[in-house]
Amino acid sequence: MVVLSAQGKKPQVTVIIPTFNGRRYIGKTIESILHQTFQDYEIIVVDDGSDEDLGHVLRPYSKSIKYVYTRNRGPAAARNLGIRLSRGKYIALMDHDDIWGIYNLNNKVGILERNTDCAMVYSYPELIDAEGKVIEHEYPSSFPSGWVFTQFLVNNRITTFSATLIRKDIFLTVGLLDEQQIVTTCDDYDMWLKISDVSRVLFSPEKDVFYRIHDRNLLKNHNVNLNAHLHIYMRALRESKTAQIIPKNELTDIVKIHLYRIYNRFAFKYYYGKKDYTKARTLLWKCVRMQPSVVKNWVYLCICLLPPMFIDILRNMKSQAHLSFKPKTY
Repeated sequence: MVVLSAQGKKPQVTVIIPTFNGRRYIGKTIESILHQTFQDYEIIVVDDGSDEDLGHVLRPYSKSIKYVYTRNRGPAAARNLGIRLSRGKYIALMDHDDIWGIYNLNNKVGILERNTDCAMVYSYPELIDAEGKVIEHEYPSSFPSGWVFTQFLVNNRITTFSATLIRKDIFLTVGLLDEQQIVTTCDDYDMWLKISDVSRVLFSPEKDVFYRIHDRNLLKNHNVNLNAHLHIYMRALRESKTAQIIPKNELTDIVKIHLYRIYNRFAFKYYYGKKDYTKARTLLWKCVRMQPSVVKNWVYLCICLLPPMFIDILRNMKSQAHLSFKPKTY
């Protein structure tokens, strides 16, 4: 059953929760929606072919949600089904393991109501671990707001669907999420680029969203994720209207900055961190060619040329040195 607004009118917001085997967290996610100060919404849970029984988890919320089961076709297809079934003016695409603070919808709906030429509002989430404890992390120095396509080409600032609220009619202009397999892990960034290409996107400074980091997060295959990112990024450069009017020299610099950051992040955080030294070496070589003055890239490129056994010895030595110099606490 769907939560309706007063007098049976269409709800102002449709909250769509795609899920696949999400019984561990989805109850907490739904609870955080039900406790919103803004109550004019409906909740649609789209089960993307789970092979575990969600019934006992969702049963307590049967009067507050609409549950839809579909064969497994991936999260983008599940979100699109939810959008097609939605009745709200605004769409909230919430991941099944994230949490909202009680003022999230109230703040974001207010921004879109006051800015009718804006298609989407986003915030920057706090990070929480599997148990819901806040993970300390460094915040970006700035968050674009307004006509942000160019800034989003430099760097994606929206880390999760759960941190956005989208005007439904923008999907008539940009289309629904791309369901192709090659785009699976980057359908969100693809959508942000499409929306920001044709409309203003505003930033909300409120810390109303909690993005859960745990061992079942989707981004596990780093090769797939990197290829998906490069695919949607190059497509945006080819197809977006805004990219066509950016001066060529400026666009070249933007692309260079973006690709350097992506290659560098994947080289260090994913491939070197996971001991895939061959892939790390390939990406570090790209980084060296783009910014030859960065000494760190040269050092790690040389390290990645060593046999894996020697690299592991160096890593252990670095780890031991770090522990030795760690200040004591009394």
